[in-house]
Amino acid sequence: MPIYEYRCNQCGEVTEILTGVGSYSDLPLCGNCGSTNLEKLISVSSFVSRDSSRAHGATCCGRE
Repeated sequence: MPIYEYRCNQCGEVTEILTGVGSYSDLPLCGNCGSTNLEKLISVSSFVSRDSSRAHGATCCGRE
């Protein structure tokens, strides 16, 4: 199940919400104030590389 981040348009709080794929029946609620007036945010993906040949903090091109 994917995790989405939403910003509440009522109180400004950002909440992570675990949702089922294709489940549109349940409206997400703000974890702070309970409002359904939320805006989905674009999240940055991250992953951990197990390739030990690259220096810590370097990109795939070798730049810091």
